[in-house]
Amino acid sequence: MHQALNKTINQTVDKILKNDTIHGFSISVHKDGKDVTVSKGNITENSRFFAASVTKLFVTALILKYVDEGKLTLEDKLVDILDTPLLKGLHTFKGKEYTDTITIRHLLSNNTGLPDYFHGDTMKALLEGKDQVWGFEPVLKHVRKRDAHFIPGHPKKKKYVDTNFQLLGRIIETIGKESFEKQVDTFLVKPLELEDTYVYDGRKDKKLVNMFYKGRELILPKYMASIGPEGAVVSTSEDLNRFLKAFFAGQLFSKEHIETLYTWRLVFGPGLFFYGTGISMQPISLFKMKQGLIGHWGQSGAFAFYYPQKDVYMSGTINSITGHNKAAKVMLKVLKSL
Repeated sequence: MHQALNKTINQTVDKILKNDTIHGFSISVHKDGKDVTVSKGNITENSRFFAASVTKLFVTALILKYVDEGKLTLEDKLVDILDTPLLKGLHTFKGKEYTDTITIRHLLSNNTGLPDYFHGDTMKALLEGKDQVWGFEPVLKHVRKRDAHFIPGHPKKKKYVDTNFQLLGRIIETIGKESFEKQVDTFLVKPLELEDTYVYDGRKDKKLVNMFYKGRELILPKYMASIGPEGAVVSTSEDLNRFLKAFFAGQLFSKEHIETLYTWRLVFGPGLFFYGTGISMQPISLFKMKQGLIGHWGQSGAFAFYYPQKDVYMSGTINSITGHNKAAKVMLKVLKSL
């Protein structure tokens, strides 16, 4: 089976790499206790890549770890944990402030209604390769100038925004009394022996492959080093898959939490998918909308997904901001071949 799977992946990826805008692809598949990893193009078996928003699964794991330890609950309020003047006026909807009603659950679920910074001119500049520093304080200062989309905890609305995870990252640092980078390393990387995984800090890394946008290389070290819990993890396909398996196996937090994360509601950007509590679900069929891939996409083209129906794990990257559909095509080919 695994020889056939390897052949299927290689054939599918070879076709994708004929596209001028795609320069590399890597995927690691785990099924029945065995692994198949294929890396092609400018991503070799030794390459590291930006996991981007797959980082949010690392955030979820750390938050649930602290829930297990009794250091917080998902119903705890943001304002009771963080003491910063930047929170004042952070969430204003129709002239009324709702900042003091935001909970950790709202943040994890993208259910706060908070605005984001990653849009419009900011996104345009980054995609043009104009490197810039963001992070916690710049994001919150930007958000305070904009009106919220809806009140926190709205029963029918979710909006995917990176602001929520900047706040969660600061909560992790406040509770753990160490940097987000250090806690990822101590509680996730070292226990799982993820030798090629770390939170990017601007270091020179010869194994790190830059992401692409429409065939053009994006070199954004200042930006990537500044976004931390929002999307700064660097990893490999094999490392991400090892982390993904540990996430769903209950190695990082109580396995009882898993089902409680599946609070799916459809969101429409950046893409069409369902979001739960600190985790997403990508539909693979119009007829079974809520039986899709569970995990997370990264804006860089990275992915880490578990498919319960076939008990298969798939992680990797197409390393292109416009390559998600092609990455999904490879994953679907994998599922059909099993």
